[in-house]
Amino acid sequence: MYPLDRSSDGPTSFATSYTYSDAVGKRQRAEVTVGSAFEPLKANYVFYLWSLLSLTLQHSDSHTLSASPYWLLKNMGLPRGGLQYGQLRQVVERLAQTVYSNTGFYNPISQEHERWTFTFFSSHLPETLDEDRLWKIVWNQPFIDVSRATGGRLLFDLEFFHSLGSPATRRLFLKLSDRFYRTSRVHLDVDDLTINGLGLAADRPLKKRKYDLTRCIETLLEHRIITLGRGQTSVKELFYKREKGRYVVVFYKGP
Repeated sequence: MYPLDRSSDGPTSFATSYTYSDAVGKRQRAEVTVGSAFEPLKANYVFYLWSLLSLTLQHSDSHTLSASPYWLLKNMGLPRGGLQYGQLRQVVERLAQTVYSNTGFYNPISQEHERWTFTFFSSHLPETLDEDRLWKIVWNQPFIDVSRATGGRLLFDLEFFHSLGSPATRRLFLKLSDRFYRTSRVHLDVDDLTINGLGLAADRPLKKRKYDLTRCIETLLEHRIITLGRGQTSVKELFYKREKGRYVVVFYKGP
């Protein structure tokens, strides 16, 4: 949803892509564009989006979440106070301004890849920041429906996700959580992973992108999300050179 190296005066839209297999097993590429109507998103906003979605799926039977800012921050495991309420309001309103477009969005209800363009939710907030006033978040109905349908596939501890700290590490964790659902060993192209997966700049030298990726891998190793392969003793051994300037990294599911 956001490039990691965006400057404060950069564009308010971000484009990326990924590959998938269609119904007949042919590899296709989905083009994704995320844009904000007014101000750009920040890298940590994904945590808030996941948190709000999780709280809605847990505590609401509809596509609407009504809660006080105190309750929201408490259930996100975040500090509560006047400053925090203002920050949360800014995040919610910016997310409400976000438009997501995907040419290969997988719909688990129809079990087809489709072209989707939508906003995640609309926000209805009181003018004041009183901690006990109810905020209303009204999700896009089709999005919340597919989230309920596919939610069991991608279960993870939100507190742990928040503790990872680095947005790049969180993105790698989510990508591997999805892949490890199907297999215990994952091969990923380093260029595609660092640029399209983690959001690093394409003009950032490969050596530096590999260094950034290695830092993320070390954090996931420390938390035992991944493990080294048999006989391996360092993260460097997870990288394999395919050809000049092209590398593959292999991830092994940890305990």
